[in-house]
Amino acid sequence: MMILLITVAHLNGQNLISLYKNGNIKLVEETNYGSKNDWNSLLFDYNLEQYGKETGKMKRIVVAPDGSIFMSHKSKYEIWKFDKNGNFVLKFGKKGSGKDQFPFLPTVEGIMDGKYIFTSDCQGRIKFFDLNGKFVKMIQLKYMPLEIIPLANSKLAILGYTNNKSIVVIKDFNTETEKRILTENSSSIEGSMSIELPGGNKMYFQPPYSQTSSEKICIATAKNGNLLVALTSTGVVTEYSKDGKKIQEFNLNIPPLKITEEDINDYYQTTIKGWTKFEENLMKMKKYSKDELEKIKKQYNSAALSFKEKKNYPDHLPFFTSLIVDSEGNLIVFEYTKTDQSNKFRAYTFDPKGKFVCTSSFQSDTYELNFEPNSMAFYQGFIYGVVFKKQCKDKCLRLMKFKMTISH
Repeated sequence: MMILLITVAHLNGQNLISLYKNGNIKLVEETNYGSKNDWNSLLFDYNLEQYGKETGKMKRIVVAPDGSIFMSHKSKYEIWKFDKNGNFVLKFGKKGSGKDQFPFLPTVEGIMDGKYIFTSDCQGRIKFFDLNGKFVKMIQLKYMPLEIIPLANSKLAILGYTNNKSIVVIKDFNTETEKRILTENSSSIEGSMSIELPGGNKMYFQPPYSQTSSEKICIATAKNGNLLVALTSTGVVTEYSKDGKKIQEFNLNIPPLKITEEDINDYYQTTIKGWTKFEENLMKMKKYSKDELEKIKKQYNSAALSFKEKKNYPDHLPFFTSLIVDSEGNLIVFEYTKTDQSNKFRAYTFDPKGKFVCTSSFQSDTYELNFEPNSMAFYQGFIYGVVFKKQCKDKCLRLMKFKMTISH
């Protein structure tokens, strides 16, 4: 999951802090962006579902220094490039074992030193290409990468997982040496649902905001090219140099929302209702008889009782979901919310030392927003994203460029 940079500090004569302090920010589409594309043909797979996930909508993007966009998919073994006007210009890669091919679905992660686009896969391959899609180099990791971001001086920061531990390392592009700066033991799966399927396989489901699922690590690139590591369960942010030396640490002053008994009951009821979708996915596999499905259902309902146990939840929601750094070096974090706020995202802004600046919100009347890393990209006062249009029957998914305006 990569953290993205806001690279220019002015918008319509205002710096970003002045814009944030107005409170409500509306995203208005740039209507000419990508005007040469046939979005229905390009993103025809937006309704594709695999293994219970909406893989057709799972696109990630990063922005190059010239404003061009690189996009990866969870439905194609390709990387796409769009020019600064949003028009499709080229694609590279295909399924295979060649140096410029992908044996597993690639994820576009970032751009290093302004000249190399790099991807990763579930087997720890980091592949580097120039901005025209020509293969440059591959680095093989010995652990699973969860997120990779570029730092200054040809360094990479990697959030990975190995031996039931989450780790953060800094890796040198040239020498391929790395330094581990953080190791976090992953919580056990106690309190999760365990479903034993015929054949001996098991599936696990964790309660929302459970002890394990709430312990998320965010990594971001600071304005000076250093590494920021933030823990969503505590709100603590630590800055490290490009060489892994600890520079400073501060705690974001965000009031987290308490998890109530009513919330827990809602989570339980939602889980029980979720059996229908789970059963549909099992039936699509065509592996289980009617009697076997009935036994799995009984297990599901019995195991779901763990979702009613207060002990399996933390006292409060995580302090925030995702983290970005703007061109002024300020940190912006998006809060967790319990309910849908009509696609309105509340954000807290802090200065580089962790001092609170203001609270603001981002919203769109037309498109469903998603401020997860690499789903939305901030660049030169604009926001880019692969977004789904509300109440749409045609051209529902597209790459969009938004102007930030003050909402009155």
